[in-house]
Amino acid sequence: MSLTVREALKLDVLRDIRVVAGHDGLERKITWVSILEVLDDIGWLHEGELLVTTAFGLMEDPDLQNELIPELDKRGLAGLAIQTGYYVNEIPEIFFRQADQYSFPLLLLPKELAFSDLTRALLRLIVARQVELLEYTERIHKEFTQVILDNRGLPAVATVLAQLLNLPVRILDKSHEVLAEADAGSVLQSWPMETPQLTLCHLGTTVTTPTQVIAPILAGKKMYGYISVLKNSNEVSELDIIAISRASTVCALELLKERAIFEAETRIRGDFLDDLLSGNFPSKEAIARRARALGYNLETKFMVMVINLDFFRASIQERTEEQVQFVKQTLFDVVSRIITRKGYQSTMKVKGDDLVLLLQISDTGTIASVRDLVDYLRLEIRTALKHLTASIGIGRLYSDLADIPESYQQAINTLSVAKGVWKQDFSAFYDDLGIYRILISTPSSELKLFYNETVAPLIEKDLKNQGELVKTAEIYLRCNTNIKDSAAELFIHRHTLRYRMHKVEAITGLDLSNADDRLRLQLGLMIRHVIAK
Repeated sequence: MSLTVREALKLDVLRDIRVVAGHDGLERKITWVSILEVLDDIGWLHEGELLVTTAFGLMEDPDLQNELIPELDKRGLAGLAIQTGYYVNEIPEIFFRQADQYSFPLLLLPKELAFSDLTRALLRLIVARQVELLEYTERIHKEFTQVILDNRGLPAVATVLAQLLNLPVRILDKSHEVLAEADAGSVLQSWPMETPQLTLCHLGTTVTTPTQVIAPILAGKKMYGYISVLKNSNEVSELDIIAISRASTVCALELLKERAIFEAETRIRGDFLDDLLSGNFPSKEAIARRARALGYNLETKFMVMVINLDFFRASIQERTEEQVQFVKQTLFDVVSRIITRKGYQSTMKVKGDDLVLLLQISDTGTIASVRDLVDYLRLEIRTALKHLTASIGIGRLYSDLADIPESYQQAINTLSVAKGVWKQDFSAFYDDLGIYRILISTPSSELKLFYNETVAPLIEKDLKNQGELVKTAEIYLRCNTNIKDSAAELFIHRHTLRYRMHKVEAITGLDLSNADDRLRLQLGLMIRHVIAK
């Protein structure tokens, strides 16, 4: 509700004042009027003040003429009003140039205008607007405080703000998911979210775009979301900004409260999952009691998935502990949001560098729908963390929660083996492992013995010489020993392929024309992924 220079000049008492330069700055706000006869001490002037002067001594001080308007503009004054006829007959020419350059209003006061009339008129209007502003601020304070006291949540905040502004309102989280909206209808279905402008809100400022007013929801230095107001014109009043700002504060309080509740529930559910995976329950009945208390439907099925950020352990060597925790929290938030959006119920727990999920699958849920879910999770994680990808191992479905430790172990084993095969950015189900399931269940001592008898010398030689024998052998077996196809996939000549495979035979002592030896080589190569975990 501040008074602009343009509005002030419409007052009857100021009708004879002329704007002689700086017309582009007429929207500057006037918060006070200061009168100085002598311009040798402007250090006491503040932002928003309109300086009125007879400019005593100005014409005798060239330095002051050069420096005055740039200094007043730097201090954020509303403008400079000079009364001629006493100490100045004509305003210095440099004032005109500088006023236009800085868009700084330069006003010419007629000699007969009394300063008291000017200040009385302006201050009366400034005070009246301040009173109006205070009354409006008190009103919105009461309305939003009542929303908090009544515990009505974000939908009520959106409704109150929409009524105050008479405009549609949306409240979004920091991922631009709609948390609440008011005046919903067809207009909101195509409501654009101008992402490039949203980045400006990280600075804590309210941004006005051609279609929206976008304000950040901040608590301390942390941003929790945005308020977006759909405009019906390009003008947004100061009162509107105050209402949006107050609504932002209320939203921050509400989101902090919801976050505290969510974190408490997550902690309780995480403890349940820890106890479940560790076998700390004395009986199935104890598991069932705890699960029902947490809202699980025991008539459905359950599975465990383990999410691991690829090469995260290597990357955190260059990160601070705060950065590491931020990455883990971002992963948790992204997965939690998507699981909820897709309609699943889950319990999540960070265990080391892994995020473990106990996922409840409804009667209508299918493995195909879970495959779609994990693929979407990987995509969203990659988008949110940019430089990091995630791999996901998924255990079998079980109807009894007592079997969940088995699903967890399957997910861990699947993740470990699949990382060796596919390296990164994959999702794999335990039932997709094929023969690896047999290898996983075989005693590790037997696996290591078989590995040493078959491919250990080959792998050691390859590592020492940075060779391609292991890769060549894998592709050769995958192509069913077809020389032409194998060479084409490796981009080498067929003679080169034959040479490499002769070396493989010489190092391993296996005859690859023999089916049993080929199987031994293939099993040995597969076992290396199992024992490497």
